[in-house]
Parts: sequence; structure tokens; C-alpha cells
Amino acid sequence: MKLIQLEQAAKRVLAANDQGDYTVPSTKLYPHQWLWDSAFIAIGLAHYDPVRAAQEIQTLLRSQWGNGMIPHVVFGASEDYWLDQKFWRSNRSKFAPRQVLTSGITQPPVIAMAAEIVAEHLGSALREEFIRQVYPALVAYHQWWYRERDPKGTGLVVLVHLWENGLDNTPPWTEMLQRVRLPLYLNIGLKLGLKSVVNRLRPDTRIVPTEERLDLHDAARSVVLAAKLRRKGYDGKKILKHPTIAVESLTTNCLLVVSNESLGRLAGLIDAKLPHELATAATRTKRAIQQLWDGQEFYSRDYTTGQLIKSPSINTFFPLIAGVATKAQAAKLVELLQDPKRYWPQFPVPTAALDWPGFSQKRYWQGPTWVNTNWLIIQGLRRYGYDDLASELRAKTLALVEKSGFSEYFSPLDGKPYGIEGFSWTAALVIDLLNE
Repeated sequence: MKLIQLEQAAKRVLAANDQGDYTVPSTKLYPHQWLWDSAFIAIGLAHYDPVRAAQEIQTLLRSQWGNGMIPHVVFGASEDYWLDQKFWRSNRSKFAPRQVLTSGITQPPVIAMAAEIVAEHLGSALREEFIRQVYPALVAYHQWWYRERDPKGTGLVVLVHLWENGLDNTPPWTEMLQRVRLPLYLNIGLKLGLKSVVNRLRPDTRIVPTEERLDLHDAARSVVLAAKLRRKGYDGKKILKHPTIAVESLTTNCLLVVSNESLGRLAGLIDAKLPHELATAATRTKRAIQQLWDGQEFYSRDYTTGQLIKSPSINTFFPLIAGVATKAQAAKLVELLQDPKRYWPQFPVPTAALDWPGFSQKRYWQGPTWVNTNWLIIQGLRRYGYDDLASELRAKTLALVEKSGFSEYFSPLDGKPYGIEGFSWTAALVIDLLNE
């Protein structure tokens, strides 16, 4: 497929998933609006319809809670999703919006980064209007992160559910999930051999093969953990007082650094100034990520024990996009990235190291290659001057999509597509890569 045909095909994917003022990741499997999906989608849309890209972000911001949080899912009319508004019951929080129904947790803070990219593509008059519209909401969201999720003021924000990480069941979270105790009836059911029956009843595995989704035990633990957060009314202070899981996520903190920088630049474009407390916290985060380096790699950290979670995953490369690694650390990360036995197979970059015992080329975030994580790493490589390697990864990513289509994720070993077809952020970020 020629590159111009690839771009046209990508635009058709986005058009098929367009709901008018927002875009779903997939009408078949994800029929609602997701936070970081919409951010990546807006980045792609900006290249050929910046006004629609701006609308994607503006629609997302209408779901903002009164305390500043932006939820990870905003529910539309469809009920074809396994954990819909009836499960989340966001109205248990006094801060939840009344005009839309949402989940009760968030996702990686990439909205300001996307808003900056969209603003660059808007004409000067529309650009200022757009920034003035979204800036207060973005400031409130970043303030929420530091107020609700950095209780000790260290600069490292804390996640309380694997879905907040975006890279759901990557190795560090698979390890942490073992702390979630399943109810007795679930344990008994699984021990009695009802696993195949339950898997057949799962809505996601009716669309995508079971071996490509979360393991049933991990899926069950994820739901039980979300229910615990619901019982606490999604109140950050109550949750972090006695958390089941609390992680200083490397991915999230690095992306918060990137979006803090974008937010600062957006402020400058409208002659505004970041609130002093927010600017101070942003500086603190950049410095604090060094605490997550063990001499060889970066890792997330268990907030409760203070121990690094040394499960090998793609997270280790995200300090590159944040610009928080030293030159020596960046060199080590680049060497690690190019190791064919760990992160550089035929179709890089796998989300779990190839030598991780739980590696699977097809199971969700436990090994497959995703376009959005490749896109983030490409930006990081360019930030540190590794332009040749960035161009190589860009070419490999585009070749993967040319070979296997706009799937959700792919085998890093042979490029075979997995997950749902016609996935929006795959299409959107291919458009961005084609227009570099």
C-alpha cells in the first residue's frame, strides 16, 4: 500500500468511528469516549481537520468533575460495554458531572499535550479562542493530580487502578494485581472449572478471542478493585488512606511532565501564567522521577512499600519523552531498546520484555506492539537526538500497519494483528507519523 493510500485508509477508520463530536476507539468493542484515546485521535485529526480535532478535546472536557478530575470513560448511548455507567455509578461522588455519565477514575494526563498540537494547526484567530476555552479546565485537571494524587507532596502522583495507567496489564500491574483478593464465590467458581463458562459470558471475549484479552483472574481482580473504589465514592483521600493498590506510575508521571510543559507553553500563547503552586509541583515531578532509576532502568514504584516494581516493561523508555533522563541514562535506555532479545524483535517495541516469564505476543499489554507507545518512544528518541533510530522505528511502525491493518495491537514477533480491527488511535497516529 502506498503511503498516500495508507493515510486515506486511516482517515476512513476515523470517519467510521466518528460519533459527531467525539470519536470512539471502536464501535464494536469500545463504543464510548476514552480520555487518552481522544487525545491521540485529536493529534491525527489536527492534520486535516483541526476544527474537528479541537472539538474532540472540548467534548472530552465537558465530562470534567467538579474537583478537576477528567474521567477515563465518558459514556454514550450504547450499552454494549461490559462495565458501563450502571457499574461505575459515578453519582456516588458529589463532584461527578450531572450532564454526562462517566467512570470514576482517570487516565494518563496527555490532554494538554494534544491540545498544544491541535492549537499549532489552528489559524491564529481560532487558536487563541481554543486555548482560552480549554486552558482553565486543563489547569484544574493538573491541579487535581497534585492535590488528590500526590498526598505527600513528593512530585510523584499515585494511581489506584491499573486502568488509570492506560497500559493496563503491563508486567508491573500484573504483579500488583495479585494483592486484590477475590470474593469467595469467585474463587470457588474458578476452582470448580467454570473459567471457560465465564469467559464465554464476557462481552469482550465474544468479540475478541480469550487469549488476546486480560486473563480471567486479572479481569476479575480489576473489577473487584474498581468496585472498592466505588464504595469509597472515588474519594482520593479515603482511597489512599488504606489503598489496596497504589503505584507511583513511571508512565503517568512522565506524561504528566510532558503535559505540564505543554500547559506552560499554552499559557504563554494567551499571556497567562501557571498558578505558582502548579508550576512548583511540575518542577518537583521532573526531579523526582530520578528516584525511579535503579542504575540500569527506570521503574514504577509501590507507593505503600517504597519499593521499585522491577517487572520489565516498555514503561522504562518513557523518561525519554519527558526529557528527565540524563544523557548517560538515555544512552543506556537506547542500548536496551535495541536489544533484540528484549525490546527489538522484527516489529518493535513489545510492551513487555521478550524475556519476561509472562510474555505473550497476543495478550493485550503483556507483549504486543502498540502504535501509541511506539509514537511516544519516537518523540523521546528525537528529544535526545537519536534521530536515525527514531526514523527507523517510525518506518517499522508504518510498515507494520501497512502489513496488518489498523488493528488495536500486533505481534512484535511476526506482525500478526490482534485485538479489534479499525482502531482509532492506530489510524490517528499513523496520520501523524506520515506527516512528520
